[in-house]
Amino acid sequence: MKTSFCILSHGRASLTIRCVRHLERFSFGTIHVLDNGSEAEEFLFLRENIPKSAELMRSDVNLGITQGRIRMADDALSSGAEMIIFLDNDQFPSAEAIEAYKKIGDGCILGAEAWSMNKAFRPVRKVDRHGEEFTYIGCGGMAVHKDIWNVLGGFDSQFSPYYFEDPDFCLRFVESGGEMRVMRPHDVVHEAHSTLGVKKDRMSMFLANYQRFRKKWVGKEHLLQRGLTRWE
Repeated sequence: MKTSFCILSHGRASLTIRCVRHLERFSFGTIHVLDNGSEAEEFLFLRENIPKSAELMRSDVNLGITQGRIRMADDALSSGAEMIIFLDNDQFPSAEAIEAYKKIGDGCILGAEAWSMNKAFRPVRKVDRHGEEFTYIGCGGMAVHKDIWNVLGGFDSQFSPYYFEDPDFCLRFVESGGEMRVMRPHDVVHEAHSTLGVKKDRMSMFLANYQRFRKKWVGKEHLLQRGLTRWE
């Protein structure tokens, strides 16, 4: 199955380069990188130093996370990808994660991190123990077959520039009868850092998109805990 890793990059070009070099070790899939409105100097550094194995795209403006990932997915699928894997530029899949991506079954999506929501549709905690229920898998590390992406119509752009695009995608998938699976903790190492802007702006966007998300899904609380972590 032709697979494409889709990496969104905004600033910290050296981290994106590390991520691409890490993926090269596995000789698995193609690599698409979108520079999402970084400063000119940062983009030039990325363009001059990124491995040639990666296809580098550039947006002069910051599209946000949701629209940036939509653009990357569209580009990867138009290039013939049958499966897309979204990665943050600070995520580094292990050999175990690569094998899991290779074995992903039909009719399911696979993720690196699982999260639980309460009945008010607010994310409350990360789920990282065997046998626990969860609501959705985060977009960073998520693998999606093209047929699933196309049937669901990708991420809902109303959740731009970021927050709640991934739980919305997962709830639509679960509602259609799909199965979510999640890898073991640390199968994908996440050197988490934020490129979302100042804390006040992030909270404002979180609350705005939370209201949109809740309005869209209220009355469908039965979908909230449909995932189950299962590790042998």
